[in-house]
Amino acid sequence: MLTKKCPACFHEIDENLNVCIHCGHRFDKNKRILIGVGIGVAVVILFYIVSLIDNGDSSNRKHNKFEAYIYAEGFVKKSLKSPSTATFPGVSEKNRQIKELGEGRYEIESWVDAQNSFGATTRTNFSCTIIFENETVHCENLKIE
Repeated sequence: MLTKKCPACFHEIDENLNVCIHCGHRFDKNKRILIGVGIGVAVVILFYIVSLIDNGDSSNRKHNKFEAYIYAEGFVKKSLKSPSTATFPGVSEKNRQIKELGEGRYEIESWVDAQNSFGATTRTNFSCTIIFENETVHCENLKIE
């Protein structure tokens, strides 16, 4: 018989039990899973926030290609009939669709799935160049096909 230790009273009990027979402590596996997922999400958000912190001199701030893609998504959504339905590729696919040109310039060739004026979801290819200049972001040569 496999056993586990109760975290409340430290007695050994059958690992299949959901309640400690000594102290009545309940083992909620789903609760532990949710707590673990919550901690994981919090860590990811924390790393994201730390990556956005500016050291006070924004002219020397290094932009990254995923930040460029997020801006490109915003420019593309402005031209869609139903921007709230827009779905873009996942992170690994985005990584292959972004080309760093240097000096704060990024070329993006990607796609978006969104509803058209008839309510049908269609895939549309787009390309653009995102330029980070001082405090502003520009989109050049936006082509939506």
